[in-house]
Amino acid sequence: MIGKLAGAVGALLAMMVATLAGAQGWNVNGTSTLRAENYRVTGDPAAAPYANLGNYGFNEVNLNATYRASAFDQWRVQFAGVANASPYRSEFHGPVAERMAIVREDGNRNVPYRLELGDLLSSYSLRTLQQSIKGGQAEFQLSEGPRQQSFVVTAGALQQQWSKFQGGDDALVGGSWLMQHAELGRFSANWVHSNRAGDAVRGLLSRTQSVYSVAGEKSLKHAWGQT
Repeated sequence: MIGKLAGAVGALLAMMVATLAGAQGWNVNGTSTLRAENYRVTGDPAAAPYANLGNYGFNEVNLNATYRASAFDQWRVQFAGVANASPYRSEFHGPVAERMAIVREDGNRNVPYRLELGDLLSSYSLRTLQQSIKGGQAEFQLSEGPRQQSFVVTAGALQQQWSKFQGGDDALVGGSWLMQHAELGRFSANWVHSNRAGDAVRGLLSRTQSVYSVAGEKSLKHAWGQT
């Protein structure tokens, strides 16, 4: 059910990108590649490396749209998918959404922000979270005198395919805080809570865990030879 919904969302996103091509201020580009394949065997079919013989094909589509009002105010929309009729291209038949992303950035506000939805890279730290996920993420930045801060909130799932997306499997939520002060130094705190459903076929047990990390850095200067 989720896979069909992802395919429908992908189709709508592709239509939206195509519509933006005619909108003022939007820069839209993309590619469409149609491939045809023929698999045949002379001799013993059981010895052939291909399990499926005959004629197959697929059409890959990549679309990108950007709108930039300024260097710090922009939209980005991306879609990649395939209309598939080949068992060698994908295990799914028909429209398959493979990558979808919408990014909104506005650095001209009093509180600059960045919003991401779809496929995104979430990077807190090496020991907490640095993964490509499917979900959403929001970042807000505050600047007060010598102190600059960043707040990030993330929710999504560690999954590879939209067609097999299960919201409750490998799901995670997390938050990250980063502060840089001209005199005090740099500090960060991160938290990630994740949940993985069990899989009897692969022998995996269900798992729920939380990971925390705190880091700080302060530069010390000393003039050698002076007291």
